[in-house]
Formats: sequence, structure tokens, C-alpha cells
Amino acid sequence: MIWVENLILTEYLTINLTGKGFDDLLMEKSQRLWLNIVGKSRYDTIWAKAGHILVTSQFELIYFYRKKSGNLDSPLSSCRLISRSGTMVIEESESAISVCNLHDKTGLKYTLGMVEKSTGSILQYRDRANDRNLFHSLLGCFTRAATDNDIGGGTKSYNARWLRYGLDPSSPPLPVCFHLHSNMDEQQRVVEVRAHCDVRSSREGKVIFHQVLTYHLDDSGTLLMNMNVQPTDSLRFIGSLPRVGVTLTIDPSLFHITYCGRGPLENYPDRKAAAHQGIWESSPSKMGYNYIYPTENGNRCDCRWVAFRDETGKGFCIADACFSGQGFNFSALLHSQKELYETSHTHQLQEREDGQAPIYVHIDTALMGLGGDVSWRPCVHPEYEVSPKSRYEFSLLFIHLEPVSNPWNLVNSELMRLVNGRS
Repeated sequence: MIWVENLILTEYLTINLTGKGFDDLLMEKSQRLWLNIVGKSRYDTIWAKAGHILVTSQFELIYFYRKKSGNLDSPLSSCRLISRSGTMVIEESESAISVCNLHDKTGLKYTLGMVEKSTGSILQYRDRANDRNLFHSLLGCFTRAATDNDIGGGTKSYNARWLRYGLDPSSPPLPVCFHLHSNMDEQQRVVEVRAHCDVRSSREGKVIFHQVLTYHLDDSGTLLMNMNVQPTDSLRFIGSLPRVGVTLTIDPSLFHITYCGRGPLENYPDRKAAAHQGIWESSPSKMGYNYIYPTENGNRCDCRWVAFRDETGKGFCIADACFSGQGFNFSALLHSQKELYETSHTHQLQEREDGQAPIYVHIDTALMGLGGDVSWRPCVHPEYEVSPKSRYEFSLLFIHLEPVSNPWNLVNSELMRLVNGRS
């Protein structure tokens, strides 16, 4: 931290950022650095005491390094996981494909994950040590509980158009898997499951998205998920999609949240200038905001990873595996989008506490802004809309966490393991 006093408004200041600690950070290829600037008043005034924060800003530091090995800019499609121990087993039932692991020393079999045949979604992602389900029902998600700005404009509002085209949070569109393929690389001990799906509106059954989900699961429980989404021509006049991402339901015990992204308060693509990058801690009961009219809330932008842990420190981490540096949007709440959308006042929502209720998580590669220039017509600026004519592809890495695990270091090492596993 560097303190600067008596800086004149029109004066320029050069700060030399050097030293062993700073130089060591620059040697890490996966590090991103930000410069935080805080301006405080020097004297007491009639409206604030000395030390009152007057201005804050944050700048990402751009630096260059000489690459020694690996290439984080290569396409994700050429990456693969390198396994470490154990023997993989694929089990197939009438309704699902299960990926199991036989431990080399004990011979015990435990389920790592389960993919539903009819939807291509992840039914289970399990903790191999405690034999508990860390999360379930990982599905593509394209709806949101409408905000007052989404509703403004009557029949021409964003929400009216979403409902008209089948993007209804009360009855969201669901994937129908028409081709599911699995195979195992016995040498690398990695299982691949690929699901080709049509996402259909619940009301009319019309295909509104084409979706391909690819999962790579190794014997340590690390899961790499790639999602490719193409809106169909039936959505071309919708204006803007609410979101493109996935939703999953997490075990209630994993309510200790740490994330690397913008915070500490909620922020959205068009409302994030005052939300600085950092590593923040929270919980589902604190991440949301109880708007009198229940609505979409609690988002955090530009996240690199988010960790969910129980009281002992065990859990799992979700990391951006796109290597683009953009990060993802995420929210973790105690009420689902369906519950928020179907109520008109906060008193209608059941009171819930951390650790007592499932956690509803959204991870989005694209999320429409909130707008707000006016509230009586659609007014989200074009750059913050989500185009119905674009193809979307993103990848997420799911990593098991132990009490001693440092998410920052673990994500970095796992991403490098992913890169070094290219065929």
C-alpha cells in the first residue's frame, strides 16, 4: 500500500511498482493484477470527518511476460484432463450414465457423477470422501425473474416478449437429448460424455435452442464442462435473451462462499463500475437483496472462480475455463428464479437460513443488463443486450476442495494441468 499526501488536482504522479514481491507476481502467467486508488478527505468538514472516502477507482495492470511453456490462448477444444490415480468405470441404466471410480488400493467403488439420458444434464456430482451429492440438476438456463424494468412497456416489454417466445421462469424450456455418447480413455483414465439436445419451450414444444454439452470427468472428481448453444431462428425477433448459462442446485451445507470477481455488493453488466475486483466472502442469505417486489438479484460480474464450502472447509470450486479473461456472472440464492417470479411481495417468500435450504446457483456467460434510463419502456443499451442471433460457447471447471485447499492456487494449477493435457 502506498500513501500519497497533498496531491494537487492537476498534478501528475508516477508510482514505480517494483520489488521482490511484485516481481514474483509478474512471473506467474495466470495472475491478474489490479491497482486500487482511494481518495480521502484530509480535514474535518461540516458534512464528514477527516478520512472520509471521496473517490475510489480500480485499474487492471497490463503487463507482458516471456512464455516458457503452455499456451493459455489456444482453443479449449484441444484441451483435455490428465488423470492421476484410480480406475474409471462407466455404468449405464435405462435413465442415466454413471461414472464411477475403483480405487487402486482399496478396490472400493464410488460414483463421481451421473448424466441423465433424457436431458443430457448432470443429475449428480458427488463428494467421493463423504459420499454426498455436492450439487444436482445442472441444466442450461435462459430465463430470469423479471425486474420492474423488464416489465416496463406492456406488450412490448422484454418480459412480454420472453413469455411470448417460451422463456417463462415459471415453466422454463427444457432440453430433450436426441443423441448421447460416452467413451473412456483408459490410458488417461478420463471419461467423456457428449449430449446433443434440442431445448424446447414448455408450452408449445417448439425448439428454441440447439445445445451440445460435453463433460470430461477424471478419477479425481475434476469435471470439465463445455456448453455450446445456438438460438434458433424462431427467437430472432425477441430483441434480447435474458441470459445464457447454467443453473444448478447445491447442497445446503455448502453455504460458505468465496469468490474471485467483482464485489462486495451485487452488480450487473451495466452497473458494475463501483464494484471492484477482489476475493470476497459471503453466503446465500447475504448475496441477494430483498427487493419489495421479488425479482432477479444478487449477481456478481467478471468472476474467475467461486468456491462453496461446508463448516469443515470441504466442498468444491467452479472456475472459468475459457481462458478469455472475461470471467462469468454468478449468483447464489436461497430462492429459485421460479419462486421469485411467482411472488409479488417479499412477505410471500418463505424465510430461509444458510445451511437449512438448498442453494440455487446461476453461472452465466451472458446476462442482459438492468437498464433504468426510464422504467416504462425497454431501454437496456444495445451493448448490454444478449443477442438471439449469436452462438455461445463457454467452459467451466469443477474441482473438489479439501479444508487445506487454496482455491486461487488450485484453480491455477488445474488450468495448467488442463493445458498441458493437450493431445
